[in-house]
Amino acid sequence: MIEFDEEPPRRHFETLVPLINVVFLLLIFFLLAGTMTPAENVAVSLPEGTLNDREQDVPTTLIVEADGFVWLGERVMDAKLSGAMVEKHLK
Repeated sequence: MIEFDEEPPRRHFETLVPLINVVFLLLIFFLLAGTMTPAENVAVSLPEGTLNDREQDVPTTLIVEADGFVWLGERVMDAKLSGAMVEKHLK
């Protein structure tokens, strides 16, 4: 008589695949079927401040070197960027 091999044992995670499919289908169903309400307006109180709230004016040192580097206080920058940075800092 012919002997057939037994069916190989199934792995445990194979039984979870249909469950995962059902969960995703339910998720899609509730996302599409649910009604979404618009968000309510929330009153926000903005902080108040002044435009010039510096404690005191600090003198700024500007050093331009012969090779094109510019020192603005403790920061060094390239000459290409220095024009806009100096204007922004001195306003």
